[in-house]
Amino acid sequence: MQEFLLYFEVNIICIVVLAIIGLNIKYSEYGFKVAIDDMRTGISSLADIYDNEIDIVKIEREFISSCVTDRRRQMLGTIIELVHNAGAAVICESIETAEQLEMLKSLNCDMTQGFYNSRVLPLPECESFFLSNQ
Repeated sequence: MQEFLLYFEVNIICIVVLAIIGLNIKYSEYGFKVAIDDMRTGISSLADIYDNEIDIVKIEREFISSCVTDRRRQMLGTIIELVHNAGAAVICESIETAEQLEMLKSLNCDMTQGFYNSRVLPLPECESFFLSNQ
C-alpha cells in the first residue's frame, strides 16, 4: 500500500468553482497531493477524476461496510480499478476490522484509514505514531 504523509483534501465543488473563476491551480507544482472526498454520496463522480488533476480518491465507509456479497466486492474492485486507470490512488475510509483490511488488499486498494489503523490521536502523539510506523 502507498503512503502519503500529507495531502490536500478538497471537495470537488471547490475545484469546479476555482476552474470557473479561472484559477486552475496546479497543486502538484507546490508539492501537494489532491484528494477527492465523498466518493459515494453523489457529490463526487468518476468524471471529476478524469477532468481534474486528482491524486487520491477517498471511498466512503458505506461502500466498505456493504461489501458482504461477492457482487458488492466485485463492484468495489471495479471502482478501485477505474480510479487507478485514471492515474489516482485509492483510500478506503472507516476500516474497523482485519477482514475489511484483507479484502481491500485483495482489491488493490492503496491506503486505508480508520480505527483499525489508529484511533484519532492528539497532535502531540502524532509524531511518535508516524515515527514508529515508518
